[in-house]
Formats: sequence, C-alpha cells, structure tokens
Amino acid sequence: MINRVLEYRASFDAAHRLLNHGGRCRNLHGHTYHVSIRIEAALKDEVFVIDFFRFKEILNAYDHVVLCWTEDHQLIRFCREENGDVLVLPKQTSIENLSGHIAVAVARSLEVEWKEVQVNLQETEKGSCASVVRPEDI
Repeated sequence: MINRVLEYRASFDAAHRLLNHGGRCRNLHGHTYHVSIRIEAALKDEVFVIDFFRFKEILNAYDHVVLCWTEDHQLIRFCREENGDVLVLPKQTSIENLSGHIAVAVARSLEVEWKEVQVNLQETEKGSCASVVRPEDI
C-alpha cells in the first residue's frame, strides 16, 4: 500500500452575507473563491483517490449561488421568491465555516482509505482559511 497526496485547484463564484456582523460583511456581497483541495490516502488496488469529475460535482453546488445560513430566513425567502439559486448551510457563511463544509463534503465522497482532507479556501487576495478533516472527525 502506497500513500498518495492528491491536490486539486478550482474556483467558484458565490454571494453571501454574515448575518448580525458588525461590519460591512453583513451586506449581501460576492466573491470569486479559490479553493485548493488536498487528500492524503492509501491506495491498495484502486486506480485513483477520487475522480476529478467528483470534485467538479461537489464544487458546482457552491458556484453562482447565494450561500445562506439556516437562520437567515429573510435572505432565504427572498432568493426562493426570486427563483434564485440558494445553498442553505447549517452555520454562518464565514470562510472558516465554508472551508470546513467543503472539506467534510469531499471526505464523505471518498471511497478509498484516506488519512486527511485539507481544504484551503481563499476569499480575497489577502484572506484564506484552511480546514483539515480526518476520518475520526466524520
């Protein structure tokens, strides 16, 4: 069994707001997020750690949508009334929570024995967050 480290990079565009935030981030705004996904896995007889198409499927859920916290009833209602694409998430849509959400989604999609999933999500030129998930975290 040989350990492999797989990396995948992509970007997606999404809008969000941080409900109850004291600054400008309380307003609806958008970002082009840049994401780097790193998976450490041990391959036995498998051909690959994950099909790159699966990354695209996972990240497509975040692309060109409004990211909403479940408690942001006003924004969720508005998006649905306007037939806008909305992704409702269980936590505030901060970069910390988004990177963690993506890391868990990737980890849950793996069908091989894996050791670690790391997602580095860049929200602005100056700001990013890395989340690390291990099997015992799921």
